[in-house]
Amino acid sequence: MTIKMDPRVKTPQDALALQFEVASKIAAKLGEVSAAVQQAGALRKQIEARKKEASGNAEVQQALTELEKKVEGTVELDSDGEFMLFGLALPTKESEPLPRVAAALTGLLVIVESADVAPTADATAASEKWMESGRERLARWGMVQKEDVASVNALLQKAKLKPLN
Repeated sequence: MTIKMDPRVKTPQDALALQFEVASKIAAKLGEVSAAVQQAGALRKQIEARKKEASGNAEVQQALTELEKKVEGTVELDSDGEFMLFGLALPTKESEPLPRVAAALTGLLVIVESADVAPTADATAASEKWMESGRERLARWGMVQKEDVASVNALLQKAKLKPLN
């Protein structure tokens, strides 16, 4: 099967392939980050429910509060500005919160796919930086899920309460 290009598009095939490659990488990382944001939201709701159920158990309350702070640190929104479509900014912190990473990746995806040309060097560099920031934050989120949630679940089971998912 041969794919025919619109004759009005004068962009070389290799430039379009690069555009597709960069956009695909951004979209994949955006999917991972968005899923983590949803998981964090669900976990926050569960923590609130368990806090009510464990109102008489100080040890469980403390563990749930500490876990809640870690989850909030992962998904907190910055108040120092947002990623703007034409004010392309690089990550400024060691680890940006997941919603900020998602917003940046969304903006970059729009920029990269907005024309039938290869991504600019700036867009490519910003994409790499934001995807790296996403990888770092997702790794930290994975550790919270693996270690911290498991620790709290052990206390919940000891108190005969439903564990967190």
